[in-house]
Amino acid sequence: MLLIFLTLLLNCTGSIFVQYSWRVTQWDPPLVLAIVEATKFCISIIIVKRLDLPFQYKGCWKFAVPSLLYSILNISVSYAYSILPAHYIITVSNLKIVWAMCFTQLCLRRSFSKRQWIAASIIIFGLAIISSKPIDGSSQQILAAILFGVFSSALSSAAGTACEHLYISDPDTSIHVQNVKIYAFGTLFNLIVFLIKGKTQKEWHWVTSVVILYYALSGILVSFVLKYLGNVARNLIGVMTMICVTICSHYILHNDITTQFFIGGAIVCGGTALFNFGKADSAKTQKDANQTTDEETTELISRQDEEDTSPV
Repeated sequence: MLLIFLTLLLNCTGSIFVQYSWRVTQWDPPLVLAIVEATKFCISIIIVKRLDLPFQYKGCWKFAVPSLLYSILNISVSYAYSILPAHYIITVSNLKIVWAMCFTQLCLRRSFSKRQWIAASIIIFGLAIISSKPIDGSSQQILAAILFGVFSSALSSAAGTACEHLYISDPDTSIHVQNVKIYAFGTLFNLIVFLIKGKTQKEWHWVTSVVILYYALSGILVSFVLKYLGNVARNLIGVMTMICVTICSHYILHNDITTQFFIGGAIVCGGTALFNFGKADSAKTQKDANQTTDEETTELISRQDEEDTSPV
């Protein structure tokens, strides 16, 4: 219960604070994310050394693909907080459930229950209602918000599927060793973007340090949730985060909530909850069929969510 509360608290305060930080200072997402990735890289290196795990450089380049996708995603989401309300970013991220189902079935040949596909349809319906007027603004701003939702969710799911494929194809390699490879590329790509931009912050505001701390802690906390509570708990926390961030976004940041968002958001919450109940049934059936362990599944999903710095 304490772990759920801490995760929910971190996700809500983090999302609200990231948007608030853009109102205080113009921090540089590529630089911040490069520092975050470098921090995770150092932590993973220490773990590998302490556990004396074998490290092979063969095939390292394969991790460049998901790492590049995650870098583009995280930079895009960070910039999105400067122009879009936090509650919209959190809610529209649920579209990645639908994209993930499509990519997983096409690329990894996994099937989903009928209830899960119904849940996916409900989520799409809810997001379609939201998309009719996701924010108060011009038609161009509304179109940009919709395109961002489709782009970010598709990119997140593609990166997650690519990661999972790498772990499945090399199950004998420790996930800590794999983390070192993907974090190394993540640091490199974010640094390249930062150098291409050629701009640095005029002054380092304290809120930038808090944003770095939030991004670093969020991935670590998600991995604890997945290990001790499971992926269903993670997704249910995601639903609660959606509700809490929407309330805080309105009363703390004074963001307007459209009627379409209110109705569509409620439908998305219901679809996400239905998806997780369907996932539990599907997982039980799959377990009876081929006896796959929960630990293997948790490790794969943990890697995906830890790389995605947006809240669970």
